[in-house]
Amino acid sequence: MEDERHEITARIEVQEMTASGKYEQVECRRANELDQGVFILHLGVQRRLRLVFSHSSGKQLHLKRVVEVKLGSVREIDAHGKTVSASTGQRSSSMRELSSKLSSARHESIPIDALTTFEASISNTDLMDRKTPPGNRILISLTAAIECERVLETIPFSMDLAVEVHSRNSGDPGWLAMFTPVRHINTGS
Repeated sequence: MEDERHEITARIEVQEMTASGKYEQVECRRANELDQGVFILHLGVQRRLRLVFSHSSGKQLHLKRVVEVKLGSVREIDAHGKTVSASTGQRSSSMRELSSKLSSARHESIPIDALTTFEASISNTDLMDRKTPPGNRILISLTAAIECERVLETIPFSMDLAVEVHSRNSGDPGWLAMFTPVRHINTGS
């Protein structure tokens, strides 16, 4: 009999608050098909995470809700994946859960949709409080605990989230346009 392994997968969306007070999904850039992507963030803007978890077991495992989401272990890497700097405390910060609910039942495995805050104060360094140097990325460890029916303990989930931090006025100027002159950014492609 073949040992069948199932896994939990996640679709992640990072959202930032716009000038109208609504949260909108940020851009996720990919260098190639193998690249998981890097989320483009802006300094000093409120953020939140939307996480959609699903399980490859079909209807055998029923996900109930996400009970905890933590971010931690912040580190900066260069274009070759070499660590440039890392947070000193390596502490994790629990994100405030805004909602956790079952998505629609259209899928074979019913996904769980969770919405949490995304706090920049997860490290003792300023990696999230300054612009990311060109070619570098900030990696943040994301862990979650998911409750399932007929399972006594929560199921752990973990992955790295890659971000680049840009100035507030790069990309869509939003509400800052009222106070700052327009500056065109040359990406040097």
